[in-house]
Amino acid sequence: CSSLTSLDVSNFDTSNVKDMSWMFADSTKLTTLDLSNFNMNNVTNTTRMFKGCTALTSVYVTNCDEATIAKIKASVTQAGLSESIVKTTR
Repeated sequence: CSSLTSLDVSNFDTSNVKDMSWMFADSTKLTTLDLSNFNMNNVTNTTRMFKGCTALTSVYVTNCDEATIAKIKASVTQAGLSESIVKTTR
């Protein structure tokens, strides 16, 4: 995924996903990601979800519930990125 500059996940049905570990790992050119429709209620593993996403500056979670936002923030900080890149509004 090192060449990936954009990714449209707006139609991903994540309601039954349990493991999102390494999902976007090493997407070194990815700058913005819109996860606004993600449902992570069943997700139990987000280890290294954003590992190596060094160019990532915005992760949008506009329609996500608080539990999903918390999981994304934890994954972002685990990757050494600032929690401030997680945006609840556009």
